Amino acid sequence: MAGAGHLPPLQEEGDAASSRSELLTERNIHNALPSSQEEEDPFRTRITHALALSLVTLPPKFPRKKKMVSLARLLLLVTVVAAAAARCAVSATTAARHPKGLRVHLTHVDAHGNYSRLQLLQRAARRSHHRMSRLVARATGVHVASSSSSKAVAASSGGGGDLQVPVHAGNGEFLMDLAIGTPSLSYSAIVDTGSDLVWTQCKPCNECFKQSTPVFDPSSSSTYAAVPCSSTLCSDLPTSSCTTSASKCGYTYTYGDASSTQGTLATETFTLAKSKLPGVAFGCGDTNEGDGFTQGAGLVGLGRGPLSLVSQLGLDKFSYCLTSLDDDTGKSPLLLGSVAEISSSAATSPVQSTPLVKNPSQPSFYYVTLTGLTVGSQHITLPTSAFAIQDDGTGGVIVDSGTSITYLEVQGYRALKKAFVAQMSLPVVDGSEIGLDLCFQAPSKGVDQVQVPKLVLHFDGGADLDLPAENYMILDSASGALCMTVMASRGLSIIGNFQQQNFQFVYDVAGDTLSSESESCRAHGSVAEPVRLCHTRTSFVCSPHMPHESTRHSALTAAMELLVLLLFLSLPVLPAHCVVVPAAAVRLDLARADANLTGHELIRRAVQRSLARPVVAAAVGGGGGGRRVGATAASEAPLAPGGGEYLVKLGIGTPQHFFSAAVDTATDLVWLQCQPCISCFRQLDPVFNPRLSSSFAVVPCRSDTCGQLDEHRHDDDACEYTYKYSGNSVTKGTLAIDKLAVGTNVFHGVVFGCSDSSAGGPPAQASGLVGLGRGPLSLVSQLSVRRFMYCLPPPMSSTPGKLVLGAAVDAVRNVSDRVSITMSSSTRYPSYYYLNLDGLAVGDQTPRMFTTATASSSSSSPATPGGASGGGGNASAYGMIVDVASTISFLEASLYDELADDLEEEIRLPRATASRRLGLDLCFILPEGVGMDRVYVPSVSLSFDGRWLELERDRLFVEDGRMMCLMVGRTHGVSILGNFQQQNMHVLYNLRRGKITFAKASCESLQ
Repeated sequence: MAGAGHLPPLQEEGDAASSRSELLTERNIHNALPSSQEEEDPFRTRITHALALSLVTLPPKFPRKKKMVSLARLLLLVTVVAAAAARCAVSATTAARHPKGLRVHLTHVDAHGNYSRLQLLQRAARRSHHRMSRLVARATGVHVASSSSSKAVAASSGGGGDLQVPVHAGNGEFLMDLAIGTPSLSYSAIVDTGSDLVWTQCKPCNECFKQSTPVFDPSSSSTYAAVPCSSTLCSDLPTSSCTTSASKCGYTYTYGDASSTQGTLATETFTLAKSKLPGVAFGCGDTNEGDGFTQGAGLVGLGRGPLSLVSQLGLDKFSYCLTSLDDDTGKSPLLLGSVAEISSSAATSPVQSTPLVKNPSQPSFYYVTLTGLTVGSQHITLPTSAFAIQDDGTGGVIVDSGTSITYLEVQGYRALKKAFVAQMSLPVVDGSEIGLDLCFQAPSKGVDQVQVPKLVLHFDGGADLDLPAENYMILDSASGALCMTVMASRGLSIIGNFQQQNFQFVYDVAGDTLSSESESCRAHGSVAEPVRLCHTRTSFVCSPHMPHESTRHSALTAAMELLVLLLFLSLPVLPAHCVVVPAAAVRLDLARADANLTGHELIRRAVQRSLARPVVAAAVGGGGGGRRVGATAASEAPLAPGGGEYLVKLGIGTPQHFFSAAVDTATDLVWLQCQPCISCFRQLDPVFNPRLSSSFAVVPCRSDTCGQLDEHRHDDDACEYTYKYSGNSVTKGTLAIDKLAVGTNVFHGVVFGCSDSSAGGPPAQASGLVGLGRGPLSLVSQLSVRRFMYCLPPPMSSTPGKLVLGAAVDAVRNVSDRVSITMSSSTRYPSYYYLNLDGLAVGDQTPRMFTTATASSSSSSPATPGGASGGGGNASAYGMIVDVASTISFLEASLYDELADDLEEEIRLPRATASRRLGLDLCFILPEGVGMDRVYVPSVSLSFDGRWLELERDRLFVEDGRMMCLMVGRTHGVSILGNFQQQNMHVLYNLRRGKITFAKASCESLQ
């Protein structure tokens, strides 16, 4: 058959150039930009991008001579400014070049206080009780009284008061040294995994606690900038005080024991371990009170919220290894970034890992699932509810660096205490002087011969925290009391730092996993490398070389920023896209998402993803919205992005970051997950970090490009999007532009979604989606591709498929077995490639042609693609979407039932129970020892406006053991032509002429 062995000849996309003559000048400027292999000056690149974008906004009838004079003047000004900027940027780029991670040291708050052991115990217990009260109050909304006495603590475990307070964690046990501002001012701050906000005391101080270092004066720093109320950073606060959107963002954090901090949210340059971190959001506190912070000048939150240092740095992981309480010489290492790995050289036991659990009511805490306890030889099994997160957000177990001792929910603590008392051969004594509940009288000859029951905490995933005795028993040599550092609580359980000492804990934030390993923290190796920081959500153009917001700049810097502002003021009248059209066809391989799996498992997974893809059309009422965002069901797309059966390899940014993305003909937006990722699905590729790309820029809200989203919101002039798909599938982030490498071609200024929150997305092999739909933000629209084509081999083939962007107009002209069908359009879902399905035939049976009455009898599927709101197409036809991301096809329920009846009548094999393994409905039992290729299977033909597409056995059924099953599903929603039915075909989309051509071929033999 013609065209079966090679891809058809390709030609230049000629008709695109003529229709885009208005972009020729802009296109030439883009062609003059540095290639991705060259070293670029990011500021110059952004200026050139701005020039290219603003040039096309000159009125079409603007006199050519004046246009050239204006252009010449503008080019001269840009050249002078860019040259000056290149010189100014040198110092900024030196300190932050391609880092891997960061190491700082933590010091215990009492390390240099010359305290006795009893005093250390008393102080740690008192702080722990205060902190437990705060944490429980935060989790339950009820303040729990706390006291250093064991009696008061026991009372608190038996119930709490009714005072309702909005509280945060506060307090802590370990300090880190850092510096703030330009010039920098050094100070120490408490490190807290139970808090988010980074804050310090600031002048002028209305009310402040005493601190050992000078109070930070923001008026003395050239890099300080107050955050406006309109910023996303301000909205990230639990509560803020704002009068107008232009006013400064005020914050108030209240803690559970009358301690509080309030002031202004700002951004500043921080210095950690000699690494400069520009643009860190922090609280500049001018009114601070309480005795919980006197060891430091503020807090550094390492929690899971958006304002924590971990989130702001976009870190995938961090770790610490805490030295023992009475070690006044060793420093505890805190590792941020990729260096946060288990140190195999210092490890003394196997790595234990357990999932981190999220509590929507308390999103900042690091929750784990405690499944049981072992005391000595006794395994304590408790009800699942004992340590579970309750429906109201209370309960659960957190791992906390700021609490010294461990607190267990009363039911668990009582069982633990009972087991210890039973197995210890020592008398119980009062430990109220120390501040602990369970104490024993140690023998006068010492504790060397005392047998202490082992204590093991069991966690979900099979992880065991097997504690050495010194991590849960402590001796006060003065009184001879041997006490357990575990106590009771209500509303929240806490794994304290006393139990964590001499364990390395790795918080894999990206992977939602907590790992631990016993080791000597004093022997932990050293690594020191700088980190780079940039806020993609809060600055217009995010560069690793430029500080974040600043109100104090040199005159030259101000002039440069003014020029950028003037250039981008032209964006409201921009054409939607300013991307170079490919000069020739671009060829790409399409890899199957599950190419490494066996045939049965590959099909099973593909079917399961396909079954989750369509949604009942009747549930998507109304008109308008289409594919993109919306707060109501009317704006949801009827297809989920969970198919992702074919992947394409692309590169983005400068330098290039390579990633795999799922190809989807039923969506528009090109998007991938970006750091910092607030909530993302797991992916195999590293997450793209826009701050490492010198060609990355954020799309402003006032541009036409942002206006092409159905809904968007302003965030410091950045265009924020939300794409909501069926079910709970959603992706949110910032609309941006960057270089995109497609095959061997690099395209400048491609618009894409930089997603920082995604759920229900494509399989883990993909980092995002490449939309090939009909909307303005799809890749084919941005590249002005008038034709594209793909050829998909059979699912179990090891040969990748082929995707050609810019296929020739005669690509399938010489193929005899082909059918061309005119596409329809939908006013409700304009992105989809709709065909009008008006007939169905099975084998030699008389074709069933759908009349207006037949089509209208379906109560859930529109008779035309436009549905009730109209939209072209045959009024006697069903709308069917051509979809590459769904493996199986779907037919509206009444059509499917007719097809199933006709096939059952024709095939005449026993009908099997639906395949539970594959999830398919219509299956037949094959004769013993007979394969599917030896039984009679009629073809099925679909009529689209009278043009018939015939589907043979291999495009209809799949063999599964002694069954063969139909790869077509039943739906009450939109009908879909899946990729299984498109295998071994050239599928050519001629967007200019509005046609889709199906030409049979052998896709495995294509070159």
